[in-house]
Amino acid sequence: MSNFLEIDKFPFLYKIQEAWEDILGEYQEHIKLKSQSGMTQEPGLIWPWPEKHLYNQGWKAVGLIYKGRDDFRYTQEVKKHFPITNKLVNEIPRCYIAGFSILEPKTRIYPHTGYTHDVYRSHLGLITPKGAWIEVDGEQKEWEPGKMFVFDDMIRHSAYNGSDEERVILMVDFYK
Repeated sequence: MSNFLEIDKFPFLYKIQEAWEDILGEYQEHIKLKSQSGMTQEPGLIWPWPEKHLYNQGWKAVGLIYKGRDDFRYTQEVKKHFPITNKLVNEIPRCYIAGFSILEPKTRIYPHTGYTHDVYRSHLGLITPKGAWIEVDGEQKEWEPGKMFVFDDMIRHSAYNGSDEERVILMVDFYK
């Protein structure tokens, strides 16, 4: 049995998957790639992933929803830049976390588990270079543009971007 769940078990995710090009377009409009090794962006949109012990370098995020809330000052500002994405993630029943996850080239996320058995994590591939993958309990998978999958965040998982380009996904956690 695979550690990766297909979205047919979670039909509310189809709307997000179908809108992947619009989501990517919003991302590209507000996050300007300066080069393959760095980014420029509107001030304050991208933040380093806060748990620095989980990765070697270059894991960043743009948050839309945090712990079921989108009324923080930061998320209020982010929502203005991503109206389509914001609308879509707010339609997910009991959304817990939503945002863009960015892995710079050669970034490794070390094996870890999540924080609660109450949620599933989903990933929507947006910018998915060859050589970027996620591994859940020994099962490895490369992201694909416009494809979404789900896994249990409490199962040990890791990720690596072995390419020379940034990898960008939309990450959405929702209650089981």
